Amino acid sequence: MDGWGYQENTLPQEQLKRGNEVSILTTTNSSIRPTEREKTEGSYDLDGIHIIRMKETGLFKQRQFAKYNHICAELEKLHPDLVFVHGVNFLSIGELEKYCKRHPSTVVFGDTHSDYINSFNKLALLNKAYIRLYTKRLFKKYEYLFDTIYYVAPQCKRFIEEVYGADTRRLKYLPLANTPYHEEVQIESVRKEKRLELQIAEDDLLFVSGGRHRRSKNILQLVKGFSSITARNTKLILFGSWDDEEYKAAVYKEIENDKRIIDIGWLNNEQIEELYYAADCGVFPGTQSILWRIAVSCGLPVICHYTEGAEELNLGGNAIILNSDESIIWNMIIERVINNPQMLFEMKKVALEKGKYFFSNMRLAEIIDDDYKKALSSKMKKGLRIHSDE
Repeated sequence: MDGWGYQENTLPQEQLKRGNEVSILTTTNSSIRPTEREKTEGSYDLDGIHIIRMKETGLFKQRQFAKYNHICAELEKLHPDLVFVHGVNFLSIGELEKYCKRHPSTVVFGDTHSDYINSFNKLALLNKAYIRLYTKRLFKKYEYLFDTIYYVAPQCKRFIEEVYGADTRRLKYLPLANTPYHEEVQIESVRKEKRLELQIAEDDLLFVSGGRHRRSKNILQLVKGFSSITARNTKLILFGSWDDEEYKAAVYKEIENDKRIIDIGWLNNEQIEELYYAADCGVFPGTQSILWRIAVSCGLPVICHYTEGAEELNLGGNAIILNSDESIIWNMIIERVINNPQMLFEMKKVALEKGKYFFSNMRLAEIIDDDYKKALSSKMKKGLRIHSDE
């Protein structure tokens, strides 16, 4: 929706379907593509959801340093029952405190995506110092505002506990999830159309892998392992963008003589979903991505390289988690899947029966509604007066 990813993109739509009035208070930044970073300041309605975009009011435009001093004023206009903060650390959180002091019955939830990889590895020493000396203090000062803080993966729970000192009693698991673009009855026709478009025969076994192809994604090891497979009716499709041209060249050199491996480039979210419906198995040999969870939400079996939190993908047999990124190991496991159709059938069955619901925003919206009722009830028991005209 309108240039967001993660929950900001599709969770509000599921909350709207449940009969809630939904507004999004956000910045003018967009994450659709690198070439489309700015949206116009102002408010508008989109698909039943009211969106307010704010310009930064501080000196800095970078996301982690920007300030928005009119959040409280905007909240006063909206008068929400529930405020869901995506990312519990932002410099203008005092604006939220100001509003909550005026309206103590307001329920506040937040979520955290930060872990040791995505937060501590960037600008290493400088970023660590900034987190420990400033944002940790900011978090501890305002932590009390949150009735619940959702962590999107197990490694995020460990990070917020160990680095920020979060109260474990406030924390709850709420995974990254997906809302499908296509109805259940459309999936088979989408599969056939996509395979026809990609010139993949119906009896071909199709593996897919995608995302931002950094070296940490281990695509080179994957294609080396796949190239050694002798089965001719097996295909591997790569999709996504390349951060490193030198690495891209190394991968392309490896696959130039193997017509079974195809790179189809960057795809939008709907195209990714269509590709997953066309595929038989997702293969992800590197660091984690939301794309792994979207694959499972589409009912796709997956083979993944283990990093902390990857175990959440396995809901009873739909996923194979490998502790190695070596080409020979990936060759062996893909060969095993090719030669054991019953194994892939059972993986697919679990993915369809459990994965689609577990990683659906419909389930997340249900959880949030239930948690809101519990939090509101708790506030009432503590003696807060809730006025109908508040």
